[in-house]
Amino acid sequence: MEDLEAYLEIRNERYNADGDPNAYVFITKGKNGYTPLSNRAIQKKLLNIRNHMIKRMSPHKLRHTYATNLAEQTGDW
Repeated sequence: MEDLEAYLEIRNERYNADGDPNAYVFITKGKNGYTPLSNRAIQKKLLNIRNHMIKRMSPHKLRHTYATNLAEQTGDW
């Protein structure tokens, strides 16, 4: 949570994003202000990170790992 809060501060400064709690989390600069990252842009970023990792991870594996951890923490299977 601390990392996300730190990112949101940087995002607000770098992109002049507002503090609206319903705003998109991951954004990019566009011609008319900021816009949300597309699914494809997120996939490309994950693939770039994955290429620098020793253990390979796909977007599917990341989603599955997140869902499993969430279910374990909340007990909501």
